[in-house]
Amino acid sequence: IMDAHRREDLEDEVRRFFADGADIVDLGFGFDATPEDVERCFSALEGIEGPLAVDTQDPCLIEAALQRADLVLSLHEGNIPIVGGAVADAGVAAVVVPRERTLTENLAAAAEAGISCLIADPLLQPVGSGLVASLPGHLGVAYPLFFGAGNVTELLDADSPGVNALLAGMAYEVGAAVIFTSEHSDKTRGSVAEMRRATDMMALMTGRPYPKDLGLDLLILKEKRRRREPPLEYECVMEALGAPDDITYDPLGCIRIGIEGDTIVAVHRGRAVQGEAWEDVFYTLLENGSLSRLDHAAYLGKELFKAELAIRLKRSFEQDGPF
Repeated sequence: IMDAHRREDLEDEVRRFFADGADIVDLGFGFDATPEDVERCFSALEGIEGPLAVDTQDPCLIEAALQRADLVLSLHEGNIPIVGGAVADAGVAAVVVPRERTLTENLAAAAEAGISCLIADPLLQPVGSGLVASLPGHLGVAYPLFFGAGNVTELLDADSPGVNALLAGMAYEVGAAVIFTSEHSDKTRGSVAEMRRATDMMALMTGRPYPKDLGLDLLILKEKRRRREPPLEYECVMEALGAPDDITYDPLGCIRIGIEGDTIVAVHRGRAVQGEAWEDVFYTLLENGSLSRLDHAAYLGKELFKAELAIRLKRSFEQDGPF
């Protein structure tokens, strides 16, 4: 969770990440964060039992998080001499990265500082900036391996489920112990659940040549196998008429449709109907006497179903807009 100190919904987001399958939730703090911000954020999460990580290179912010953090991201030659001893005394695990010095040198420095639980992050590069070239650095590392998939997904304008599945496969092949993903942008929302499913697939693949036919998958819009529907039977056919350009409005008034969180909301004359299923919302509008025309009913069914699909696929929704 980037810029955790700016999030008013921090606790809700942390709980959602754990519910979506995260094993550890990482709290990131930008350059404008203060030690007081860090302490406030971790104190607000006292009721959460799951492991939490602090993601910053600022020694002051790292030290402020040691009251609660179970993992520190990231240590290197610039902060190990300052905060390495405090991390060791707190018994906290740490992810170590290369910087001016090599990963091996920084791991040795962290171990010398007394940190007993070290995780190596060779730094996975985004597509176009050395993704393939950075992979060999993940082989032959003597420490548990950190695989930073998040930057690859965030910096690629492609649907995240397939990207996360492929990255989980790469992490599996290099023997990664920890896979990092994020949901910083709108396009990557849902990545935690996707990566959880992808890593489960890789775990089930053990002893098999390919991650397919496992009993679970990340096929969301595509079908593994098309259904074979019986052909329709009819005696004659006519071409559909074009819909008229002129709109005849329902005398009972217009209905405004939107989504709030995971709920469909339909507003008619100041009264809102909300529900998770489009047919429930439509039925309630019908029972309330909110519509009187068949063409209006057909239109509402279309727009309400669009709203439900938008929620399922974690997309935005605009009434009368393209999906």
